[in-house]
Amino acid sequence: MTFWNVGDEESQELRFAAVGAEGFGLYHLAGSWCLGQHRFKRDLPAEWFIPNWWVASQRGGTRIAKNLVTQRLWKRIEGGYVFAWIRDSNTPDAVRRLRKREADKKKPRGGGDLGG
Repeated sequence: MTFWNVGDEESQELRFAAVGAEGFGLYHLAGSWCLGQHRFKRDLPAEWFIPNWWVASQRGGTRIAKNLVTQRLWKRIEGGYVFAWIRDSNTPDAVRRLRKREADKKKPRGGGDLGG
C-alpha cells in the first residue's frame, strides 16, 4: 500500500492558507484518489491526473478547483487537472521507486553456494 504524504509544514504554506481547509482537503483527497486508481497497476502515469468528473463529484469541487489553480497548486489541462505543486514523495516517480524498493525486499536473497 502506498500513502499520500502530507507534510507538517503544509499548515503554514501560504498557498494552502489561501485555499482554506476545503482546498487543502480537496487537494489531498485528489492525491489519495490518484494513488488508489493506480494501486494495482504496474505502469504509472508521468503525472497524476484528476478528471473533471471526479472534481465535479466533490461538494463544491469545481469552485474549489478554480482556487487551487489560482494558487498554482493545480494546473488546468484538457479533461481535468494535474498537480502544479506536489511533494516529491507523492510524485509518480517516487511511487515507482518505493514500489521497486518494496518488491526488492520481498525477493529471495541468494546466499553463497550451499552445496558442498
